[in-house]
Amino acid sequence: MLWIEGVLAVSVMQITLRYARQRKVLPGYYAGFTLTARDEARHVQAGLRFLTEALEEDPTLIREVHDTLRTLLLMSSTSSQYVAYEPIGWTRDDVQAMFITQLVRKMNLIGLELPPDLAGMVQNISADNAIGG
Repeated sequence: MLWIEGVLAVSVMQITLRYARQRKVLPGYYAGFTLTARDEARHVQAGLRFLTEALEEDPTLIREVHDTLRTLLLMSSTSSQYVAYEPIGWTRDDVQAMFITQLVRKMNLIGLELPPDLAGMVQNISADNAIGG
């Protein structure tokens, strides 16, 4: 489920790119990192396409996808590192909302509904864990 890591990476990239764009700073960084973000988004799309095709071929794989997502969300919840978002114009709620939106959007793209326990885990993702703190 490396595509989930990709969702995280794209989220982090969006934060830093938005900061540079809004403040009109670091134009070289912005140009280069924009290309990196596009490349990472393509990797996520490839993973989503693979999952979509695999689930169409064998719908029983949904259990493995759910179990893997549970494991990843449990592992990410062990982080306790504080991340300060305010200096770059974000709040913890902004980061949390962006990550949840991105993850749910990707799940919908592959036609995967989350069982109640996973939906609850996703809604309870903390900003520090969403960002990989």
